[in-house]
Amino acid sequence: MLSVLVCCVLLAVVRCEVQYQHPEEWDLWKTEHGKSYQSQREELERHLVWLSNREYINAHNANSDIFGFTLSMNHFGDISDTEFESLYLSKWTHNKTNNYTKYFKSSSSVSDHPSSIDWRTKGAVSDIKNQVLFCCSV
Repeated sequence: MLSVLVCCVLLAVVRCEVQYQHPEEWDLWKTEHGKSYQSQREELERHLVWLSNREYINAHNANSDIFGFTLSMNHFGDISDTEFESLYLSKWTHNKTNNYTKYFKSSSSVSDHPSSIDWRTKGAVSDIKNQVLFCCSV
């Protein structure tokens, strides 16, 4: 009797379709960013990460007046912070024990310099751009 009950429960679980939260928004995001997954399990895992990132973005944007900017979902929406770091960020780490002040000699005092510099007006920096994959890889 117990084995029949277990079989029925397993059959019900196997036949149960996964219900995604915000399915229209999820499908639209996948279409916009050309996302497809190898299996239903992988899609479910990616969907859960996407939901977590969506929740983070919504929480941030609810307080955007504090931060001074808003966030939006991009093509990295289905990867976690850890995955993003391992895939796209540099493996180089700064040696905090070095004392770099020995390389810089100052012949003037701090008061001889302006309190701030807007490098945009000097043409030293440009607008933010999508630097694509592995821009900083070592």
